[in-house]
Amino acid sequence: PSQTNFVAVVHGHADNKWNWAYPLATSLASEGGASWQGDAPDWSANANYGPDLDFEIQNAKVLGYEYGKSLSSHNYEMVHLVAHSEGSWYINSAAKALREFSPNTKIVMTFLDAYTPNPVDTKQLGCASNWAESYHVWDATDYLGAWTIFAFGLTSKDLAKAHNFKLDDLMKEAIPGQYDGPPNWIAHNWPHVWYGDTVGTTTGYGFALSPEAKTKGNSSQTWDDWLG
Repeated sequence: PSQTNFVAVVHGHADNKWNWAYPLATSLASEGGASWQGDAPDWSANANYGPDLDFEIQNAKVLGYEYGKSLSSHNYEMVHLVAHSEGSWYINSAAKALREFSPNTKIVMTFLDAYTPNPVDTKQLGCASNWAESYHVWDATDYLGAWTIFAFGLTSKDLAKAHNFKLDDLMKEAIPGQYDGPPNWIAHNWPHVWYGDTVGTTTGYGFALSPEAKTKGNSSQTWDDWLG
């Protein structure tokens, strides 16, 4: 392709690419400029198995690896992988395939309320990236344990391989009426809403830390220090 950089945005459980993922991917690519191409794989047919989230994660891993392998054939200079909730496992496998088949590609990963039901999960996400970030809030998945009252913090854990940002205070300011009382599903979706709202900004977190912002000359960080 004429574009040398690629951004992929991946939805999570019981969602599809059209609700927000594809619009965000095209918006990020547009902001990055002519060298960027954007897309959003749709794995909705394999991401809606009710309470069997473990099965969905396995689907995400298999499909993500194949997606990453297909991306590797283009030998992109930079790939930015963005995902919400269970989609984090999709991009994690995609990154592993990219690292295996296109080792010179720089991989940046953005996790939005990543689904990490087990403590060991926090050590796996982002392991194949050159740089990773994670934005999360305390929400319904943490309060209810996503169908089991015995599991907590399912999407609010810090990731060992990422720079972690807690968005709870920002969310309280943005949607105060929705945050009162027990955490809810609106809160679980809020990180990807917030990230989309940052596109085009030049300071702070979110888009300003993205490789698209770097390409545009609006990055708020020194990328040479990040990527080596």
